[in-house]
Amino acid sequence: MSSTSLESSLNNIKNSNISFDRPETIKENVELKQIVEVLFGKNYEDFLLEQNKNNTQLIIHLSKLLDEKNIFETIELLHKEQEKREKLLIELEKIKSDVTEDSFTKVLNNAEQLLSEFKYKEYHEVLENYDEIAYQIRNKESAKINFLRAQELASRFEFENAIKCYERAVERDNDNYMYTNFLGSVYDDKGDYINSIKYYKLSLEIALAIDGEDHYNTASIYNNLGLAYSHNGEHAKAFEYFEKSLKNRHDDDLNTASNYNNIGLIYDAYGEYDKAIEYHVKALKIDIKLVGESHPNTARDYNNIGNTYEHKGNYKKAIKFLKTAIKINSETVGEYHPSTAINYNNLGNAYNNKEAYKKALKYYSKALEIDLKTLGENHPETAKDYGGLGNVYARLEDFDKGIEYITIAININLRTIGKEHPDTAIGYSNIGLIYKTLEEYDKAIEYLNLAFTINKKALGKEHHLTQNSMHGIALCEFLKSKTPKKRCILELN
Repeated sequence: MSSTSLESSLNNIKNSNISFDRPETIKENVELKQIVEVLFGKNYEDFLLEQNKNNTQLIIHLSKLLDEKNIFETIELLHKEQEKREKLLIELEKIKSDVTEDSFTKVLNNAEQLLSEFKYKEYHEVLENYDEIAYQIRNKESAKINFLRAQELASRFEFENAIKCYERAVERDNDNYMYTNFLGSVYDDKGDYINSIKYYKLSLEIALAIDGEDHYNTASIYNNLGLAYSHNGEHAKAFEYFEKSLKNRHDDDLNTASNYNNIGLIYDAYGEYDKAIEYHVKALKIDIKLVGESHPNTARDYNNIGNTYEHKGNYKKAIKFLKTAIKINSETVGEYHPSTAINYNNLGNAYNNKEAYKKALKYYSKALEIDLKTLGENHPETAKDYGGLGNVYARLEDFDKGIEYITIAININLRTIGKEHPDTAIGYSNIGLIYKTLEEYDKAIEYLNLAFTINKKALGKEHHLTQNSMHGIALCEFLKSKTPKKRCILELN
């Protein structure tokens, strides 16, 4: 069935008198049968027989989604919800296998059924109601309940509510270092890297005491801690933890690939691009071998290789790798996912530096749309999207709009990652360069000095970004003493 006929079928279903509360009427609907067979690649009757009740609920759920979404959004959302549900069901099964209390088993069975029926509100209500009882008599059961709730909330980017549940889990079972590890992870996703580092460190302390230095889980926490330091702009510390993590990895392991990727990111941050590509390619080879081409891990590798080629100035290769990453992520995690937004932002960078400004605006805008929907306004990734748009407008000589968007990015970064982060410095540097182009040298020097101070402390005096700020200040001081006849060429970071 083509996408056109599929969309036509969906419109017919939406306009029909079919009752989605009565499964027997669904089974009789020919067009819905065709849609299910296209989406799931199997015979409709076989599909229903596999898990009759759950799949009927799935079809009902799909049909309800059609009221608000178009065909492509519906398919994407359905796949994302299926993936989320499967991950949560795995966590439920793990917890059920350790439970001996009959009443808790019944609650988990009920929660499992509600998840199977996509009833997330009722899922939380069941767990929350039992938690009020469990907290009074069995703290570890209460911790497990809050962990399950936090996992589901985090999957929908409800970071504040997820943090509350993870914190309750930690409070009620403070020997379980995986709870503190997940709490660190959700703070990292939220863009609060200071708290992320705090909880990863606590998790590491407990893991070292219980399992020791050489344990697999300890290696994972070292890696996570390194990533949080990297996000916080502390690349030397990040590298130290990535190397510690790598000592306890096997050659053919997904976590080894993750380590290689993260080490590549550090080399990229220091401007050692060939070394960065070497590590990203190592990661890619492992991931293709273990999970195949069509997997989010593989998309991550392609993204990072593309991003490094963009930094090297090889925009043709960068665009090729970044488009591959977008294709994979769109088919796996979906279009509206922060990972896909990162791909779009990086593609915007490549087109921006290639001077293809219309395309750059298109991809930065797409990244911003996704990040606002998933992460919200107050997140470092959203700041990057605003900053990218501002850079393009400045290069198009719409300087007021450029300053407006870059200022939004700076303010988001000040609220989230703080005034001493290299990403904050990039914003200051770019506004400084706009003022240089406008021949407002005092303002330019003010902003470039802010960037220089941050970069010197965070990255060191010899780093190329620190050197760029220093040279920009010197040039503005020189130009200030002259009467230039022409504007300087605008070169944004």
